[in-house]
Parts: sequence; structure tokens; C-alpha cells
Amino acid sequence: MSRYRIAALLALLIAFPLAANHWDQSFYVSFASRILIYAIAATSLNLILGYGGMISFGHAAYLGAGAYTVGILMQEGVASAWIAWPAAIVTAGLSAAIIGAICLRTRGVYFIMITLAFAQMMYYVFVSLRSYGGEDGFTLARRSTTGLGLDLKNDLTFYYIVLALLICAIVLMRRLTQARFGGVLDGIRENRANIFTHPDHEDELRGLFYEILADYRDYPKDPGYDQRVAFEKFRRDNFAETRRKAGEI
Repeated sequence: MSRYRIAALLALLIAFPLAANHWDQSFYVSFASRILIYAIAATSLNLILGYGGMISFGHAAYLGAGAYTVGILMQEGVASAWIAWPAAIVTAGLSAAIIGAICLRTRGVYFIMITLAFAQMMYYVFVSLRSYGGEDGFTLARRSTTGLGLDLKNDLTFYYIVLALLICAIVLMRRLTQARFGGVLDGIRENRANIFTHPDHEDELRGLFYEILADYRDYPKDPGYDQRVAFEKFRRDNFAETRRKAGEI
């Protein structure tokens, strides 16, 4: 997409809530906010399917894990976004690390089915929590607070915050796919056997990618998360061979 089209789309997204409020159609502002939230989740799914080549039917489980983390903390009196949102990232990341360690031992249709199975297990775990809504679902009594003079109860303010997070998610996705890390994942998708001579190295890299994408669903990026540090172990073990193969791609 050209820069002019991106600028036009961004201008449209910025102007839309203002126009909706002008014509007394505030409902559409809240509706558009939900669309943008799912768009953040879609960027994660685009990465894992398009670049990682991993068809996951259970990726929504991490979105649910993060959502329930925020909801449970809210019900227990923790309304600060600075606590709840990072906690959601950690919960989603830990869930992906545990589930991914098992799922990534499989390939093809087996990977698809085991991710779906774990998603269903997580679903039944959460609906069994009767003190947090049970089968009726969990409705937040209010939105998180930031303490920066931003009222998230205001639909217009909330919309622009979500829009800013979506832009961050897309920019970070582009940086990730253009990095050597994304290039190697692209190579694994195209020709797995030609990238690694040892299957354990591939599983380690795919596991790291799987965990990053789970965090992506709940929040674009944890400011304290350094991808280079997490990638360092992989670099030490297999970087020379990976760099040569990635250059050929």
C-alpha cells in the first residue's frame, strides 16, 4: 500500500469519530473501537499464519486469557491500566509458552487440532469460574484508568487510544517481518528442511515466535520487553548457519 493511501486511511480513521459525534451517532464510535481491537488481534493472526506458516485454531485463547486477567484484576479492585495491561501480556505470554511447548512438537493437521483442543480446555476453565461470570460471561463494570488525565469512559478518548495501539502493532509487525528474525521464519515456512539441520533449533525459534504473537493479541508491545535479549540464546546456538541461509532467501 502506498504512503498516500496509508495517509488517507489514517485521516479517515481519525476523522470518523468526530463526524459520528457531530451527527449524534456515538454508538458507532464504540462499535469502531471494538473493530480496531479485533484488528490488533488480526495482525497477530496474520503473522502466525502468513509469516510463521502455523495454522492455529486456538489463538483466540490468549486473547481470552488476557481479557480475563484484566477483568479479574478489575473485580478485585485493581483498575490501573499500568498494572492490568502488562499483567494481561504476561498471562498470555506464559500461556503461549506452556501450550506452545507441547503444540510445536506436532506438524500439519495435528498442530491445528491440538491448538483447538487447548483453546477448548481454556474455554472450559474460564466458564467454570462462577465467581467471575461463569457461562454467562464476564462483563467489566468499568474501563481501566490511566491516571494521566485520560478518561477511558469517554468513547472518543478510548477510540483514539485503541487506534494508537493498533498503529503501534502494525509498525512493530512490519519491523519484525523485515528483521532477520522474520526472514528466517519466512524461510521455515517455505522450506523448513533447508533452513535447519537440527530440528530442535527450529522448535526453539518457532516457540519464541509463538509466544511473541500471543503477547501481540493483548497489547502491541510491552515497553520492558527486549526482543534481542530473548533472541540471544538462539543466536549463540545457531546464528552462523541461520544467517547464511537467511541471506540466501
